Amino acid sequence: MNEEAVRQMKLKNPVGTSLSLWGDGKIIAVVKDYNFMPLTEKIQPLALKIRTNLYRLAVIRVNMEKLAETVEFIEDKYANYTANSPFEYHFMDEDFDRIYRFETRLSKILKIFTVLAISIALLGLYGLSAFISEQRTKEVGVRKVMGASIQNVMISFVIDFCKLVILSAIIAIPISWFILQNWLNSFAYSLQLTPDVFVFSGLIAVVVAALTVSFQAYKSANQNPIESLRYE
Repeated sequence: MNEEAVRQMKLKNPVGTSLSLWGDGKIIAVVKDYNFMPLTEKIQPLALKIRTNLYRLAVIRVNMEKLAETVEFIEDKYANYTANSPFEYHFMDEDFDRIYRFETRLSKILKIFTVLAISIALLGLYGLSAFISEQRTKEVGVRKVMGASIQNVMISFVIDFCKLVILSAIIAIPISWFILQNWLNSFAYSLQLTPDVFVFSGLIAVVVAALTVSFQAYKSANQNPIESLRYE
């Protein structure tokens, strides 16, 4: 039996304890807990009974460098014991892949859509900054005539856009936390979401937005004030 079964049965000295499980028997050993179900479930009690007259499956560790020869050898040995049942085999790594295939595909899809979303957001942010800088051409000219430096104009542009990014982050972070937490709760063993993940993501968004806007802000702030004031 595994350790979890012993804990739930509250056995202090399990080895040698008699019990009725698929017939009379006794516990001869306690194995360490291991995951024999998908990780969406906690480790359950497990009893392994030795039946000398019933063999259905065999787990064999093979050398992958000589896989074909090994499988052929096992098939020949299998034929010596039974000729009525076909020889069937599968690999445990493929079984694990099937269990977590959905999570693997979901991870790849999310990565692709994340890159697309960031690219579209950057293009939209650059276009919006270009549009607003054109609308504020006269304002920039007046500020420069009044003594504002290029750095001051750029800082004004960046701050205005970063305020919008921070507001978006404040709205998006609780929604993201709720969705991710519900998804992680479907696993018995999962990471805990910590605030630093969302703070770090928000800072990255602000820095990327600031760099994107700075280029357009520099172009607008570097114009001749006379041309800016003549702009219609």
